[in-house]
Amino acid sequence: MESRYLSTADASRALGVSVSTVKRWVDDGILPAHKTAGGHRKLLLSDILRLGRAGRLPNLDVRRVEVLSVQEHPRDVSSLREEARRLLKSGEVGSIRSLLMGGYQAGIPIDQLFDDVVLPALSHVDEGLVPGQSHRRLLARQECKAALYELKAVLELRACQNCPAAVGGAIWGDQDLTYSLLIQLCLIEAAWEPINLGANTPFASFFDAVNEVRPKLLWITVSQPLQSDEIIEEYNRLYSHASQAGVSVLLHGPGLTDQQRRQMSYTSYADRMTHVSAFARTLNPPPALPRRGRPASSFTGS
Repeated sequence: MESRYLSTADASRALGVSVSTVKRWVDDGILPAHKTAGGHRKLLLSDILRLGRAGRLPNLDVRRVEVLSVQEHPRDVSSLREEARRLLKSGEVGSIRSLLMGGYQAGIPIDQLFDDVVLPALSHVDEGLVPGQSHRRLLARQECKAALYELKAVLELRACQNCPAAVGGAIWGDQDLTYSLLIQLCLIEAAWEPINLGANTPFASFFDAVNEVRPKLLWITVSQPLQSDEIIEEYNRLYSHASQAGVSVLLHGPGLTDQQRRQMSYTSYADRMTHVSAFARTLNPPPALPRRGRPASSFTGS
């Protein structure tokens, strides 16, 4: 599905400010945008909608922008969730990419898409499987992961100047890349420059990344219970090393037992992707809209 863009002129009309103000906000990092080779600023429609619904663009005429958004799929979370469940349950996994991209382009944040659409839909598939249908689980997860990579390509079109670095991956012994990929997408959306080391990452690679990249944030995902106390001990050594280097450590451990979690140190623990985004924005707050900004003439009556 093709990403939808607004010109600076369209954005100015929707935001109630002048074209020059829109351009300045892009250059100041307030509005995410993609610059073409010729230097033209292109704003993703989905970004404008997200900022407006979050209350960061108080003058935004959301209705004016929404008429340009994708209409092929439902745009509210509950409808998206039910449609995702239906598609995965019926084996129409190929349509899930279009559904999730449509939700994102309608302004639903990445973290909410996963927490309230993808994960519940996948759980619904798991609960309804009967013997002989285990392949459906694999197909559903593969298709959801492919959709996330498509979203990643869209997110990476944004211009990101002076974004803080983050490094992370799935802990040693964990073959599931999904959660680490999701955190990477949430961080891109929150104006970070994340480096995903992938699944089954050796601890030595985490240590090296902290030393060489000097990130502001290190994330670790654990999708299944840890098999030995040695892994927890090595993790805690990594936490101590990162903490001494001034690096915040974010742990996302849906597979951890309560006892294992209590044994592990972290700066912040994320149960959901919305927690990831919230913590990322406390470390790297989004730029505030400037008080100055001349309203567009069409909104002033002049």
